[in-house]
Amino acid sequence: MDSRLCGQLLAETLAATRAKLSDLGLGDFAVTQSGRATFDDTSFVVKIEIREKVVTDSGVEMTKEATDLLQARFALGMSKSDLGRVISTPRRGDVQIIGYRRRARKFPILVKVVSTGDRVCFRTSDVVRMLEDQHGALDERGGEFAKTPVLTEIPLLLGGAK
Repeated sequence: MDSRLCGQLLAETLAATRAKLSDLGLGDFAVTQSGRATFDDTSFVVKIEIREKVVTDSGVEMTKEATDLLQARFALGMSKSDLGRVISTPRRGDVQIIGYRRRARKFPILVKVVSTGDRVCFRTSDVVRMLEDQHGALDERGGEFAKTPVLTEIPLLLGGAK
């Protein structure tokens, strides 16, 4: 087996699984490849994940990446409302923020190009900068911990003297 044949087998298997789920009346389930596929001369091993689609109010499917973005939003400088938000980019046009890839070091923010549906990755700093330019600062976007205490306020917060 070669990689081209394995790619064709994977695509046909995913399409057939989606079609069978539709025939069974389970069209609201997502069928995706999970992890990496491996192959050798005699076998092709791939993990296929079938799960129920959960869609947010903003129209974003709650995938593992979307859940990871919600969990890491404080460290990223983003708010809960940024998931599903559309921002304009110079090269790709309008993109929608759909998730965060924990293991990606340089380009962890996952976005979907609105015009084509392609999934592309961006740097966190670039996405936060575009969000601030187009939608305002974090507190204006609904950030929970938008105000950082100044050094003079810290003793007051800890119950110290004024």
